[in-house]
Amino acid sequence: MSLRPTKEGWRLGMATALVALAALNTGNNLIYLVLASMLASLLCSALLPLYNLRGLKASAWALQPLFAKRPCSLRIRIESPRRLPAYSIHVVGPGGLRLRFARIKGSEEATARVKFARRGLYQGMKVRLQSSFPSIFFVASVEVPLEGHLLVYPELRDLGPWRPAPRGRGGPRPLLPGEEPQSLRPYVPGDDTRRISWKALARHQSLLVKDTRQEPLASTAVVLDGTGPPSEEAFEECLSLAASVAKRLLEEGHMVALLTAQDRVPFGSGPAQLWRILEVLALAEEPQRWQRSLQGMEAGVLILKSRASALSRRAQEFGHVIYASYL
Repeated sequence: MSLRPTKEGWRLGMATALVALAALNTGNNLIYLVLASMLASLLCSALLPLYNLRGLKASAWALQPLFAKRPCSLRIRIESPRRLPAYSIHVVGPGGLRLRFARIKGSEEATARVKFARRGLYQGMKVRLQSSFPSIFFVASVEVPLEGHLLVYPELRDLGPWRPAPRGRGGPRPLLPGEEPQSLRPYVPGDDTRRISWKALARHQSLLVKDTRQEPLASTAVVLDGTGPPSEEAFEECLSLAASVAKRLLEEGHMVALLTAQDRVPFGSGPAQLWRILEVLALAEEPQRWQRSLQGMEAGVLILKSRASALSRRAQEFGHVIYASYL
C-alpha cells in the first residue's frame, strides 16, 4: 500500500510549514490553533484513504468471448469485509480497465469495457485500487490480486471475398429442375450475373446472388506451421489467420480440423468445433521445430510464418497457402 500527496496536498503542506514558522516567530496562540487544525487535516487526509482501501478484494469474469484487439465487456466485483462502507474507489487494471465505485458495502459489481492487445491466458493478474476519500490532499493505492482467469482468443480478421474452395470441388452445382435457391449472399466478382436477385437489390441496395443447394463440402484441414526464425509478431499473425480461416470454413459448412506443431483438433463442425480450435490457438506457443505427421491433412489450408518454415517445401500439396510474414 502506498500514499502520495496531490498538488493540493503539497500546497497544504507548504502552507502548514509557513504557518508553523509564523507561530514560532510570534508565539501567538491563535496562530498555534490554526497550525493545529492544519496538522490535523493533513493527518486525517493521509490516514483515512489508507483505511478506506483496507481488506478490499477484486474478481473479474468475462460477459462475452474475449478476442485480441477487440473491445469487450468484463464484470468486476469489489468486496469489502468491513462493517463500514468504502467510498470513492477507483480500479485500474490490464486492457485499459478503469472503473469507479462510489460506495462499496459488502460487495459491488460493475461492467467495464476493455481491449487486450494479445491473445492468451490471463491469470494471476493484479489491479490497482486507488482512493483519496475524504479529501483531495493524498491518494492511497494498493495492488490486489484479481481473482479468476481470462482466456483471450486470437484476433479475428476480415478475409474479404475469400471463400473456401478445396481442390477438385468447384462452386455450387446447377439448380435441378424445379429446385429453388436456398439463400442470398453478397455478390462476389466472378459470380454468374444471371443469378443476381434484382428484387433483393431494390430492398437492400446491394448486389445479392441466389445461392443454390451445394453438395456436402469435403473436410478441410487448417495446418499452422509457426516454425522458422523467431518472430512473435509473425506468429501472432499466423494464429489470427488460422482462427479467421477456420471460422470462415465452418460458416461455409466444412468439416474442419486444426494441426499445429503442439496440438491437433480432429475434424468437426459447428460452433462447438470453432471454440475448440480457438482455445488451442489462444494457448499456442511459438514452436522450434515440426515433428508431426500430415496424414489426412493434405489439400487443406497451410499457414506458414515465413518461407523458412519447415512445411514450406510441401506447400504444393495444399489447396491454399498463406505466408503471414508477407501480409
